[in-house]
Amino acid sequence: MNDRPKGAYHHGDLRRAVLSACFELLEEGGLEAVVMAKAARKAGVSSGAPYRHFKDRAELLSVMASDANAQLQQALGVAAGSATSPSDIFRAIGVAYVTWAAENPTLYRLVTEPGLIQVDDAATPDEAAYWRKLSALLASGAPIPDRHPLLVQLAGRALAHGLAHLFTSGILPQLGVGEEHAERVAIAVTGVTAIGSPEPEPE
Repeated sequence: MNDRPKGAYHHGDLRRAVLSACFELLEEGGLEAVVMAKAARKAGVSSGAPYRHFKDRAELLSVMASDANAQLQQALGVAAGSATSPSDIFRAIGVAYVTWAAENPTLYRLVTEPGLIQVDDAATPDEAAYWRKLSALLASGAPIPDRHPLLVQLAGRALAHGLAHLFTSGILPQLGVGEEHAERVAIAVTGVTAIGSPEPEPE
């Protein structure tokens, strides 16, 4: 299940203790439950202690989102390392994305909550470059060629994100398709759509 950061408070580790308490609150009650005062109580410190490291709740949530995103990126990196061809790597990353989201729904909400993570802040240089090129293409107003490499990638990303949402929103779990089915379902769906990595996009 959720591989959230852990740690108990002791001298010099206040920041990690507060974050650990916040991740527990997140799992117990969602984003709405993450409140500075509650985190302080759970960590066993004074109500003002968290403010030594986080100026407000918004900054705290942003740090939590960055931590969660690091876990996601690690999972995607492991998946990419197990594949060889570009299309296999692209598909493996999509399957890992869906699987991680289904297994970590509260963390997934953190990394997809608008405003908590900026694309350029969370991305590798290659990832940031992809989003810049895509935004330029989509906002240009010019006709977009069929199967443009950037759009093929976007289609794969949208597929993974949509399938992940079906798991994390509870829609598939209500039908008896839980996290234990996520990898198998993701493999099947990505195979049906046959979305693979295209040739490198033109400069």
